[in-house]
Formats: sequence, C-alpha cells, structure tokens
Amino acid sequence: MKKILFLVFSCFCIADAKDLIASKSLIEGELKNGFKYTIKKNEKPENMASFRLLVRVGSLEEDEDQSGIAHLVEHLAFNGTGHFEKNSLIDFLESLGVDFGSHLNASTGFDKTIYQLQIPLKGDNLEKTMLIFSDWAGDIRMNKSELDKERGVVLEEERVRNNVNYRIYKQLHEVAYDKSRFKDRMPIGKRDIIENISLKRVEDFYKTWYQPRFMHFVAVGDFDEKKIEKLIEKNFSHLKNTNKKKLYKRNALDPKTMQFKIFRDKELTSMGVNFSLISPYRVVKTQEDYKKDFLIKFIAKLFNLKARELEQTKNPFAKNVRFSTNLFGDNLYYHTFRANFLEKNAIKAYKQMLNLIYSVDKNGFDKRDFEIVKADIRAKNDYELKNIKNKTSNSYASEISYYKAYDEIYLDKKYAVDLENKILDALSLKEVNLCFRNILKSKSSLVYFVLPNDYEISLDEIKQVHKKRKNAIKKEKKKKILPNSIEVKNLKEGKIISQKYDKKYDFYEFILENGVRVVYKYNDYEKNKIKFKAFSKGGYSLYDTKFLVDARASSKVISNSGFGEYNFLEVEKIYADKIVNLKPYIERYFEGFSGSSSNKDFEELLKGVYLFAKQYKIDDNVLFNLKQQMLEGLEKEKNSPQISFSNEFNKFYFNNNKRYIKEDKNDVKNISKKEILKIYGDRFSDFSDFTFFIIGDVKKQRVEKYIKLYLANLNSTKRNENYKNRGLAHIKGSHTFIKNLNNQNMSTIFLSYKKQIPYSLEEWVKLKALQDVLSEKLREYIREEKSGAYGVAVRAYFERLPKDEAVIKIHFACDPKRKEELSKYVKEVIREIQTKELDKKYINAFIKKENTKLDEISKNNSFWESELMNFYMYGNKIKSPKEYKQLYKLITPKILQESAKKYFDTKDIIYAQLNPKKENKNENKREK
Repeated sequence: MKKILFLVFSCFCIADAKDLIASKSLIEGELKNGFKYTIKKNEKPENMASFRLLVRVGSLEEDEDQSGIAHLVEHLAFNGTGHFEKNSLIDFLESLGVDFGSHLNASTGFDKTIYQLQIPLKGDNLEKTMLIFSDWAGDIRMNKSELDKERGVVLEEERVRNNVNYRIYKQLHEVAYDKSRFKDRMPIGKRDIIENISLKRVEDFYKTWYQPRFMHFVAVGDFDEKKIEKLIEKNFSHLKNTNKKKLYKRNALDPKTMQFKIFRDKELTSMGVNFSLISPYRVVKTQEDYKKDFLIKFIAKLFNLKARELEQTKNPFAKNVRFSTNLFGDNLYYHTFRANFLEKNAIKAYKQMLNLIYSVDKNGFDKRDFEIVKADIRAKNDYELKNIKNKTSNSYASEISYYKAYDEIYLDKKYAVDLENKILDALSLKEVNLCFRNILKSKSSLVYFVLPNDYEISLDEIKQVHKKRKNAIKKEKKKKILPNSIEVKNLKEGKIISQKYDKKYDFYEFILENGVRVVYKYNDYEKNKIKFKAFSKGGYSLYDTKFLVDARASSKVISNSGFGEYNFLEVEKIYADKIVNLKPYIERYFEGFSGSSSNKDFEELLKGVYLFAKQYKIDDNVLFNLKQQMLEGLEKEKNSPQISFSNEFNKFYFNNNKRYIKEDKNDVKNISKKEILKIYGDRFSDFSDFTFFIIGDVKKQRVEKYIKLYLANLNSTKRNENYKNRGLAHIKGSHTFIKNLNNQNMSTIFLSYKKQIPYSLEEWVKLKALQDVLSEKLREYIREEKSGAYGVAVRAYFERLPKDEAVIKIHFACDPKRKEELSKYVKEVIREIQTKELDKKYINAFIKKENTKLDEISKNNSFWESELMNFYMYGNKIKSPKEYKQLYKLITPKILQESAKKYFDTKDIIYAQLNPKKENKNENKREK
C-alpha cells in the first residue's frame, strides 16, 4: 500500500517541502492548563462577534454503556450551568438579541462537540458570553429532573433523524468503519441506553472527558483582540485537568481489498451506484501536502467536467456522474465515483460509468478541458480574494474551528491563492493524467449500490461487470473549438428616456426607450458583488391547465439547453473564467430572471439576458432526459410516505385543481417542445413591462452603458400584461385530514390557519412577532417541559396573490401515542396567548432578536433587493433598517394578544396527521 501511495503522489512532488505559513491575522495561544484559543478581528458584521468552543470529544469517547451520552451532555448544557439555572440560559441570551438555532446552537459528532454563539457587542454582553462558555467548559449542572426531560427530547430527535438518508448512511458506515471504534458509536446513540442511563454515568462522561487540554476556543468579531485574550485567561484558566486519559484513535481501518455491497431501503426515491478507491490521508502541514490535496480537487473538477458530456446525450444509463473525495476517520481518503440511474438500468449504468472512468484512464483528459479548469480556478480564486472583506465573522469562526479540530493550518486567503497560482503555473496535463491513473490503481476499494428492497440484482453480476471494466474503451472524439466569449453582433446603443433618483433610499429608476424599467442601487458593502433580478406579471396563471406542465418545465428546459450553436455544457465552458450566474424563471404569477456576477463580469450578466431573450433554443436530449427523470420520479415517489402524504393532501386541500397539484404521468408524457417554445417565447417576447433590479458594487456609468446596449435592445410590443386572477383555490372551513402511511413509528402533525386580512407592513410585523412568541412558548412547553418533540416549527406569513391572506402553519413530529395530547397542548398555548397577559420578556426578546438580524443583513444586497422588489411588485412601502426598528418597538403584549385573537379567529383551519401504517383507524378521515 505504501508503494501505491507513492505512485499516487509521486507524480507531483516538488523538492520544496516547506511548512505552510499560518495566517498572520490570527492570535493563537494556550493557557497553562492546555486550553487553546484562536482570536481574529473581523468587522463584518459591525459590532458583532462569533464564538466556538471546540471540545475534541465525541461519541468515540463513550463506554459501551454510554452510547449517545456525548450528545446528551451537549443538550444538557442548555438546561442549567453554574451561573444559569435550568432554561434561564436561553432566556438570557434571547434577551440580548440571540436567536436560538441561528445564533445559538451546538452539535456532537464522533470526534468533537462544538458550542456556538453569535452576539451583538453591546453593554456587558462580551463578559457574560465568556461566562457562559466557561460554564459549558467546566460547570454544566445536571439533575435527574432535567436529565429525564432531555432524554425525551433526544429520543424524539432520534425518531426524526431516522429517515431514508440516515438509514443508507448507517449501512455504509458499518462497512467503511468495520472493526474500528466508529462502527458502534453513532452520535445519536442507542434508544435503550438513552432511556435508562443513570445521572451518575452521564456526569461521569462529562467529568472524565471535558478537560481543558481537549478544548479550543475560537473568537472572531469586531472587537479588541487584547481584551478578548484577557477575558479568555480570566474565564478559562481555572479549569483543571482531573485525569491523564487520552482520546481514542480516530482512524478507520483500511480493508486492503475490494468489497462489493448492496444497501437497501424501501423508501428510496432514487437509485445509485458508487465506486470508491481508498488511499491513506495525512494532515496538510507542508506546501507539498497542500499540492497533493489541491491536485485531488483539480482532478475532481476535471473529471466532473468530462462527466457532464454524458448528460448532453440522449437518455444515458448513468446520470449525474460525479467524482469527489471524502475523509473517513482521520486517516483514509475515499475517492468516489457515483452515478444515478432509472428503472432497471443498474448494471448498464455501472458499465457506462466504468467506461467513462477507464476511457480517461486510457486516453487521458482533454487538453482544452484542462485549460478550462485552470481558468475556472483562477477566476474563482480572484473573485474570492476580492470578496475577502465580505466574509462574516460567523463564516470565519466555523472555518477556523474546522481546521483546529483536525490539526490543520489555517491560511490567509492571499497566501493560499498565491500558492495555488504557483501550482497551476507549473502543472502539466501529463502530471494530472498520471495522478488520476494512479488513484485507480488502489488495491483497497468499495463498490456499493443503493437500491429499493424489491430491486433484483446479484453481487456476482456486479463483480463480472467490474472485472470487464477495461473492455471496449473507445478513442475520444475531437471536440468543438470554443470561443472565449459568445459574441452579440451589430447592437446599437438604445436610449434612456427618463431617470429618477430617490434621495431617501438612494436608488435610481431608469426607463429605456423600449419600455424596460431598470432599478439600480449602488452598494459596495459587499465588495465586488452584484445582485440581479427581473420580473414581469403573468407567469403560468395565463395558460390553460392542459399547458401548465409545459409552462412549469419551460424555463428549466431552456436554461439547460444553451444558446445558438452551443449546448449547455459548451456555454459553461465558455463562461468558465467568468463569475456569472443567470437563470430565467416562469412562476405562477411572474416570469423573469435571477442572477449575480462579479464587478468585472457585469457586462456578461446583461449579455446573458439578451442571449436568453434572443438566442434561446431547446436541446432535444435535454427535454427527453427531463421527461424520463420526471416519469421515474413520479413512480419512485410512491416509496416515500412524506411525498405521498404531501401529494394526497394537496389534492384534498385544492380540490384536485390541476393548477396546484402534482402533475401525473400523462401530463409529463404530453410535454411538448412546440408548446414550451411557444410559452417561453410568449413570456419573453415583450420586455416593455419588465422591471430589472441591479444592486451592488457597480458604478452608475457602467450600468447606464450596458443597459443601453443589451436591455434597450430587447423586444417590445408594449402589451402591458397582468397575471390572471383565478380566485382562491383551497377549500374553505375547518377540516381534518389523516393518512396512515409512515413506515416508522412516528406521527407528524400539521396545523394551518388562514384568514383574509389586507396586507400592510404593520400587520406583517405583528404576524412576525406572533410567530416568534408562539415558537418560543411551544419550544418551552412541548419540547422542554413535556419532552414531546425535538422541535415545533411555526411559520407565519402573508400570501399576496391572488388575494391577501394571513397564514400560520405549525408542525412537529412525535410518538404516535402522544399526538392527541401534544396537539391539545399546542391549542392550549395558542389560547393562552389570546386570553392571558403575556410576559413582556417575550416581546423584548423578539425586538432584540430582530434588531440583531437587521444589524447583520441590512447593508447586504439581498436586503435592498427584497425591499425594492416588494415595492415594485406589490406596492409595499420601502423601509430602512431604522424604520423597521421603529415598527418593532410598537409591538406590545396587548397588541400581540389582539393579533392572536384576530389571526387565529378564523373558520379556515386544517388539522392533518401523517401516522404509521399500523394505525388503521380513521384512515383518510376528513371532517368539517
């Protein structure tokens, strides 16, 4: 095996094996007790900071009778510490503006536990935050009452996570980690142990393994680094190492042989084959290590570009062929080729994937593709380097903690880019081909198919195909020579006939001579980034139901078909050295474009709009493949209880109205190239009623230049269209809908309240506040007090079309035996908000959380895109962050109580259950 490793990497050895240079922007330190820390100053967002406490302890450290306890300890960290009793920790943090889930969270894996927190830097928040992390590190207080509550929550989490993807992963896990400590230590744990473990054994784990020498604290934010360093010393120096235990090895065992496996699950909605080649991995410490790692990523990009050629053919057996590399344990790389397939094409798909792999082995990669990938990497690196000031503290904190968890060196972006450019300068196609071939020489490999239970196939068939994998490899065909850009000839600049400037919100509105309206706002807060959007009223509301599926499919087919003489992949290759993303869309009430670009490639973005309007086409292979995938998807969806339930519910709720339910096989079979071209052509034939939004780091002069060149040359018939109001389609009144489809012992409960209420920004804020307060109270009662659900999701919003309707949706999953009890509790919490005086702490927490979110996002392009689009789409008032904060201040307990009465006092209520199959009572129950 050592010889093979040498072969894999000897193709790219450079005599210079210098150590990598760690980022100079970091302050690194270690206290006398072994507690390590990393500090980085970062000003995005302003007056905010993100923290991570990395505890390099996970389920691998559990004894046989402690399965799942590392994860349970992480949960108990929020149920009481030395300075915060029970759930007062969450209440305290939310009072500071911290949102549980997005700003405050934790996770447990095999080899680490991470606590994360993002806070606004106001008052003494920083000092109190350090106190919280200090408590988590050494003073989590546990008692039997809180343990019993939290074990119920963890059991419900296990119930929710037991889905098809998890079950397939477990089968792979048991093979990949055979004979290693990983195999029987899934972080979620074993139900019988979680149900019965004693408080003492939980405390034993915490006291044994939460040692300061296993901890690393990461702080990134808009703060004084020296102050942070002093606070770290103050809050973590007292922690003691109480034993000399060592962490268990994190290594997976190399099988040193070839294995063939079939993983099955009856709920699968897609099938696949994977071919993994296994090689040793070592931590990246030197420039040579970095080059080896970089080369693997380069090969993945190059092979995936090659694999996409298969997608351009008609009905390939192997679909979505991709290559990637993943780390198993801390010592093995799995270089994996994977493909999906339809119907009974497992063997044919595997043959085709192997043919693709070994055609590259024989013929090598294409020289032009090699240059395209190099250009793509350079362009993306240049873009990321220019965007480095946009990177948020939260992003940095996550990145740094990952590097520290695996003892890797965190690099400055410029240093990494310079290193990669140096590698690219020296890299040859011959070296890449040699490395790819040597990866294929590994003696350790795993071939596994992912199939439904009823799919008949034998391991012998698979082995025979693999044995003959190098047979009948054909020589590559010559490829078309592609230009560096798609030319648009003979365009003359149009005219801007009017220009308005909104001084209050600092944006321009241009009207072009063809009627196109362009809304432009300069915003350099996100350096080198431009957001782009466009809309026109109409969508597929205008078409008869027999053409609905054509209309829904049209933008997807067109956007994947390319322009003029070039197919989609050829267009992608032409644009490889550009940072441009653009797609047309046709939705229920609107059509338009959505995209983004770098400052440098702004012209290409607008040129793309022109190409989608003037040089669109349908690739017959793309249309045929899409129809085949849709047909197969409809068939395989029957395996999924969740999808089947959703489809059946929509039929019931929308009275089988074709505009709102899933298409059937006949609909798909009848999708017509002629109709798609007709519909797309119709929606994008008149741009006089289109509004375009350009928001970001691009100067007004360039905007004017290119909108006159490209947007002013779009077709215009000035028909002034609108969408077609076909009325409310959903059923009215109170209804119950029950389906017994689940294969697992789980019920999912859905509650929906709808009421026609005229939209206003003030009403939207009230609804938003109600959503937050209801979420908090349900979390406290259903999750924390009753241990009935892992989480209760609440979503409240306004549907604007065809009529204004306020909507509140609640759903959760639970033990089927408790579904009626917990549903009753949900309704009781709603009644309590309606009838009892609300504690003002909930309102204060809502206001502070929303203000914190505004401080995070209000300067971003996305915030202003949303504000401006809603103004032009629906006539909403534009509001600045300051004005939003004023609206939030108006919310009081009494206003919220009145809002709860108003929104929940409706006749349009849906109560739905998705239950296990074994429950046969009240099947398909519907009652008014």
